[in-house]
Amino acid sequence: MTIYTHIRRSVTRHSNAILAILILISVIYVYSRPSRYITTPSPRPQDDDSNMDMGQKLSEKNVEGNKCVESQRISNAIPGESIHHVTDTGTMTPVQLVKHMQTLKRHGIRTEYEEIINEMPSGSFSYSRNSINMYKNRYSNIFCLDDTRVKLKTSHDDLTSDYIHANYVDGFMQKNAFIAAQGPLPNTVNDFWRMVWQENVFVIVMTTRTEERGLIKCSQYWPKTLQDSLKFGDIIVTNIKVDKKKDYIVTSLLLKDTKVGWCRQVAHFQFTGWPDFGVPESAKSVLQFHSEIRQYQKEAVAFMGSNWTGPEGGPPILVHCSAGIGRTGTLCAIDITLARLEVTQKLNIYDTVRKMRTQRAFTVQTLDQYEFIHFAVIESLQKQGKLATIDWSNYRL
Repeated sequence: MTIYTHIRRSVTRHSNAILAILILISVIYVYSRPSRYITTPSPRPQDDDSNMDMGQKLSEKNVEGNKCVESQRISNAIPGESIHHVTDTGTMTPVQLVKHMQTLKRHGIRTEYEEIINEMPSGSFSYSRNSINMYKNRYSNIFCLDDTRVKLKTSHDDLTSDYIHANYVDGFMQKNAFIAAQGPLPNTVNDFWRMVWQENVFVIVMTTRTEERGLIKCSQYWPKTLQDSLKFGDIIVTNIKVDKKKDYIVTSLLLKDTKVGWCRQVAHFQFTGWPDFGVPESAKSVLQFHSEIRQYQKEAVAFMGSNWTGPEGGPPILVHCSAGIGRTGTLCAIDITLARLEVTQKLNIYDTVRKMRTQRAFTVQTLDQYEFIHFAVIESLQKQGKLATIDWSNYRL
């Protein structure tokens, strides 16, 4: 036997032994490693929603993460007056609104809407357009006004780190009644939940599905399955109740700030019956959806009692769709108009939308949405018995 053959056989024997040891170590490692946390890859900083499970996923049927203490909610609200006043001019009664629409017909309402959209925003978009923040924008042509943007609290010196694509929008006689936001991206989900906690949000309203016509409209930023949990930065979000209705889903979410161990409950209202293009044929389900949102907000404020230190109407209701201007703006405009009607018995949809666009640029994105606001308000009044049946046969002529 040559020296070469002896060495080769010796190496082979040792190699087989080493390989067996390595396989044994690998098996022991795989079966002994803890399985409680499954970490998902960090999302790429761009408009890519392919990774729909955005947070660190905690074990299913997780209950241990629910042990925490309900925290006080100290308002961040800055005193001020809403842009929607009792004394606004140009208001009309519901009967006058119907006559106005029947006189103008649809082509006249179109002209009215075109006047609104031809009025360019007067504010600046410097933070949205900053190259450092561009990857946080879902759409490259929809920007966030500087004056009313929500600023995330941060310890960093770089002011761009406080950016999120969201604006405060006034309600009727309530400053900052809403936060109008884009649907979260994979790289902005943690910021989204930071904003929810920072702004003391009771209600999140989502007016889109996560996917429509094969396109991702919004990241799946909350756990859909009962008792499942996801971790976003310092916030653990647990699904504690799901109530499915015909056109929308109400999910109760428990948030836990892992830094301090405090908990908060948030209601997530997702309207699933709004078509990707156009508007619902009837406003019935939208009005029911809106009514339930308002009722929950009212009850949440009452339940908090002295633990809520802010305005009587509560903290901002967070509303988003995909871009945060179309369906989002439509729902907010309906809310503002109905609230004005309740107090003054008058309304001014044209002026309401114009003013909203000074706080959230490009709000109410299409003629159909603008028109839908009118018909939704009229349908609400008819349901209350305040308007009779109306003949619309000549409206589209």
